[in-house]
Amino acid sequence: MEDLLATANYVPLTAIIIEETHGIDRMNEPVTVGIPFPKGVLYQSEKLVLHDAMYALVPLQTKALAKWPDNSLKWVCLDFQASIEAKTIREFELIKDESGTVSDQKSYISFEQSQN
Repeated sequence: MEDLLATANYVPLTAIIIEETHGIDRMNEPVTVGIPFPKGVLYQSEKLVLHDAMYALVPLQTKALAKWPDNSLKWVCLDFQASIEAKTIREFELIKDESGTVSDQKSYISFEQSQN
């Protein structure tokens, strides 16, 4: 993974820092955050990938909230789950994957409805 991070196809966008302040271990807590983007930086939210400090991919759901006149994304809502120990800080990094190599490895949830 670190070799991939050194390529031109990997564009770091921003860090997301979560701090647990109430002294409670958190397990798979839902996190929702809106991220603004400058005009022309991002055209598809599907190119966004989130990883933790150990470069492990974090399943991420995205939704475009607003667009610039050139049709690039202005605001994107991110939804993911985070586990964090009491009174600690956890950092994630949001990247744009131009190659599709990492974003193709995203985890997806699917369901089937039975006829019963």
